[in-house]
Amino acid sequence: MPDPMFDSLTRHLADVWRVPIAAISLLDSDRKWFKSQVCLDASETSRAVSFCAHLISGTEPELVVCDALEDRRFADNMLVMEGPHIRFFSGVPLTDRDEARLGEGPPDSSPG
Repeated sequence: MPDPMFDSLTRHLADVWRVPIAAISLLDSDRKWFKSQVCLDASETSRAVSFCAHLISGTEPELVVCDALEDRRFADNMLVMEGPHIRFFSGVPLTDRDEARLGEGPPDSSPG
């Protein structure tokens, strides 16, 4: 369901990062679904191909993939090889009050 607050945040961060695609997503046991997205036609993807699944299962505070074609974790991923042809990914985990990782969103600062 669209949420104006999330949509506004996603558009703002896409502008800050100067990226064509931005999203706030959540994971369930089988899929990643988008709470908000900019220039992304999909409403969900399989958890198996999700960049977010790598972020959620790790312990790092963020995941930055400068070139997905050169990253062994993602080089053969259908989201890289087919539309939307993702090359760059950056995300931070969204957590609940107990710090359990639920999904991912764009970082809140501009790239280095």
